[in-house]
Amino acid sequence: MRIVMAAGALVAVMQAGSGRAMPAVHVTVHVHVRAPRWINVPDVAALLDAAHGAAPLLCRLAARSIRNGGGLAAPMMPLGPADSRDERADSLSASDRNLLLDNLASADGCVREVSVTLLAQDDQPAVIDGLRQRLSAPDTLTRQAVTATLGMLGDDDAAPLLTTSLRDASGGVRANAAWGLGLMEVNSAASALAALFNDRVPLVRQAAVGAVGRLDSVDATDALIRRLKIDDVAAVRRAAAWALGNREAQTAGTALVAALATDQDNGVREMCAWALGSIGDHDAADGLAKALGSEHDTRTRRTIAWALGQLGVTPAPRALIAAVNDSSSDVRTVAAWAISEEGDAAAIPALRAALSREHDAEAARAEVRALVHSSATPEQLADLLESRDATVRLAVTRALGGHHGPDPWPWPMPRPFP
Repeated sequence: MRIVMAAGALVAVMQAGSGRAMPAVHVTVHVHVRAPRWINVPDVAALLDAAHGAAPLLCRLAARSIRNGGGLAAPMMPLGPADSRDERADSLSASDRNLLLDNLASADGCVREVSVTLLAQDDQPAVIDGLRQRLSAPDTLTRQAVTATLGMLGDDDAAPLLTTSLRDASGGVRANAAWGLGLMEVNSAASALAALFNDRVPLVRQAAVGAVGRLDSVDATDALIRRLKIDDVAAVRRAAAWALGNREAQTAGTALVAALATDQDNGVREMCAWALGSIGDHDAADGLAKALGSEHDTRTRRTIAWALGQLGVTPAPRALIAAVNDSSSDVRTVAAWAISEEGDAAAIPALRAALSREHDAEAARAEVRALVHSSATPEQLADLLESRDATVRLAVTRALGGHHGPDPWPWPMPRPFP
């Protein structure tokens, strides 16, 4: 069984195993069902410190989750050869299941976190029955753990239990329930979720907005636009922008352009740009181009360039052509990719100039690709064969040889999660 835990939880697990004191760890709505490609460890020093003296089993679990759920282990690891006893069966034993269910009420946040993670990967009916019995527990933290598990399980029988939990007195429980219903795409819960857009707890609003963004049975565009405009918490506004983009809400373009131009939070502006590219609103091209010329945040500039490439506007906006000289190699790469999608010959001088001083290999490949797709002549490419940069020479050689496919050209994609 694959076990996936966030990096913070890994630290807590190993602290518990080593006997060190630790802060409480609460389950939140940000629990991933699938193992991510990589796990970001924000404090490597703390992780290594917590590893000292931890129980080998906990160390194996932590290391396995970091290396994406258990793969890529060498025959002889620092803790010794792989031991089949560390691998769990597809289903928990009855005694293990009951032990984990009971520990959803543990006073130790680390114990609750591990219990949630293990139970969420056992889809036996007995798990749902045990969770149902504990959903009315007087302890708030237990109910939070129960709703987190129900959402991660994604079982059809969990939907009515989570819908009921949307009315729980605890904001954490309501947030987990909303998140789970969205993850399961329970369209029948749309009205109940929309009612939480005005919840007093920001985490609940964020979870409800994100959940509605996954549903396609109701028209929630106006309510999401309102939340994008008025919510005083950036995370909620960002979730609203994501929801509009994920739903491809065609009528939201004007509101997203306005937020891109005026919102004070970098993450909100970045998500607005992503949403505009996802929606495919060609009327937003001018607003995107204007924002690209004035945006100070690197990640947002990168996403704006991506959005313009998605729209494929011809001729390429001046701001996009100018972005091939951006201080960030990521922005230069995506800007060149976007120009190649639009194929504008007017960009050729800027691309050649950018290539003459490019020092990033991926950006150089993208710039050559853009030249090819912008109808640069063989003569305009041939002199680049004299470049001192081997990456440029190789990319031009491939281009002149007719290798115009996506490989090895860059294929930018921003993060489409709220």
